[in-house]
Amino acid sequence: MKVFTNILETSMLGIPSRSVLRAGVVLLLVCAPPLWGSKFDARPRPAKAAMDLGVPLPAADLPAAVVLAEGFDDITTLPGAGWSLQNNSAPLGTTDWYQGNATVFTSHAGATTAYVAANYNNTGSVGTISNWLISPVIDYATVGRCAFFTRAPTASIYADRLEIRYSTAGASTDTGGTSTSVGDFTNNPLTVNPTLIGSGYPQSWTEFTVDFPASGSGRLALRYFVTDGGSNGTNSNYIGIDTLTCVDRAPAPVAAGATLVAESCTAANGTLDPGETVTVSLCVENTGISDTVDLIGTLAASGGVENPGTAQSFGVVAAGGAPVCRDFTFNVDLGLACGADVVATLGLQDGATSLPALTYTFNTGTLVSTTTSF
Repeated sequence: MKVFTNILETSMLGIPSRSVLRAGVVLLLVCAPPLWGSKFDARPRPAKAAMDLGVPLPAADLPAAVVLAEGFDDITTLPGAGWSLQNNSAPLGTTDWYQGNATVFTSHAGATTAYVAANYNNTGSVGTISNWLISPVIDYATVGRCAFFTRAPTASIYADRLEIRYSTAGASTDTGGTSTSVGDFTNNPLTVNPTLIGSGYPQSWTEFTVDFPASGSGRLALRYFVTDGGSNGTNSNYIGIDTLTCVDRAPAPVAAGATLVAESCTAANGTLDPGETVTVSLCVENTGISDTVDLIGTLAASGGVENPGTAQSFGVVAAGGAPVCRDFTFNVDLGLACGADVVATLGLQDGATSLPALTYTFNTGTLVSTTTSF
């Protein structure tokens, strides 16, 4: 029997943004560049240094369209939203997936308990934990990647493990029904702490991602899988999962900066002036998960942009790669007041697919007064 210290709670279930002429003086107002100036929920112990997190895929900030988002604010709503929760542990314990316990640690986002948790009481005194959290059906032709955050308690030395699996069997939720079976969820691209190192599970919220095949449909499964678990087992403590998002596999171009390349005024001032012809370099970065095929950018005649030049091809913009920049020439609206913004809108077309337009904002000069005596 293990002796527990630093008790967290007593629940066995663990639920706890013109010239003006005057006599003798000419006052000039001109445009100038702008100025930039327990047997409880968790079993804490001193942490070991060893870490074995598996090899998570790079977790990028993805502005791609979110197809599925789950913050686990209230896990009682999960079944109605198409989720399946299955505890195949042997023997079965007193807990399944349950609402996060802020006493152990708080959520990644939202209310302090807004995450889903599981612990060593998923099985009996000693046993194999196999507790499944299975997503709604995912169309892989549309959805290319899911990401989520997970962690264990600080200073935990009881090893936890999470398998990330997916099926290609449509709506099936078949996990085989035993503590060691996986049913239709034979694809296992990632495991967190695969070799059950005592302090190997992340002890702060850490993001992991999984990519899907380009076609078919199925479900994502997060499997809390720990052998020799339980209150008297060598392994298993407590894990939380939060902020799960699944995104469209289409390219996701974003504005990645703009530079003034040339201006028609002979006394160049490094800024856009009303009535001036300018050339600007507009840069695009692809933060999605698929490369563009042949990205075409067309500048709109709006927002202070007049007589925009021809469309430009950005070509193949690699997902996660370096920004690609192209030059665009246009006239700045003569009617703009000094100090007003020019908002350049770049329409995007990738092959037959229209993508959201990007905007780039340029400052025109600000009013500066100059006096000259005569």
